[in-house]
Amino acid sequence: MFSETAPTALRDAAPDTLPGATFLRDPVCSMIVTPGPDTPTAEHAGRQFYFCCDGCRTRFEADPAAFIEARDPIDGAPVDRATAEHVARHAGQRFFLSSAENLARFEAAPDEFAPPPAAAGLRHICPMCPEVESQGPDDCPICGMALEPAVPTRETVPSPELLDFQRRLWVAAPLALAVFVLEMGSHL
Repeated sequence: MFSETAPTALRDAAPDTLPGATFLRDPVCSMIVTPGPDTPTAEHAGRQFYFCCDGCRTRFEADPAAFIEARDPIDGAPVDRATAEHVARHAGQRFFLSSAENLARFEAAPDEFAPPPAAAGLRHICPMCPEVESQGPDDCPICGMALEPAVPTRETVPSPELLDFQRRLWVAAPLALAVFVLEMGSHL
């Protein structure tokens, strides 16, 4: 099991001053993000969210409501995923906790509070490091991203990253072919 606590700069900041804070969380993968000029962002309901990569931003934009708020497994309190101070990982799942006391209770008996993973037993791979495999959901030991199912199931919706890649391929392939024909046509 792994748990992490937000840096002091985030803990001491009031919610309305968080955009000026040094660290924020990616609401999709819960990684701590340092806002900068190249940091992917998205706006939803008048609020700015920061992401570790474009893939997380794409997943957020597909269904923002799924990534804005989580429930504390101990007391059911709502927790803002982008500013969560306490995050625990157990059996490949992330749990957002509302207080240090709840984090301590969760770490003492995680199986008591954590529901079993829905996709346990399925082969999962890391989207960034495909050589990493696991039987069931987990985190990548190299980059820290959540592992995704290697084989889609009926419950799995089309990946927004895949749809974006296919769209880009259909635009770029004819253009690349035209450049190839223009350049190599004189050699025939």
